[in-house]
Amino acid sequence: MKHRKLRIAWTVAWGIVAVLLLVLWIRSYWTYDIFGVTAPSADEFSVHSSGDYIGFIYGANFR
Repeated sequence: MKHRKLRIAWTVAWGIVAVLLLVLWIRSYWTYDIFGVTAPSADEFSVHSSGDYIGFIYGANFR
């Protein structure tokens, strides 16, 4: 196995992302959450959760 440590790190990283999305989904039954990141190039990525809904938005930031 040539890149075993890299594959383990990659799996752990995606596992953390999956757990965080699961927590956000479960938490969304009680509250409305927004997490967003704006890049210097004016692109925006955000995650919204409410009820049994999780939404992802990616696009230009028109502020």
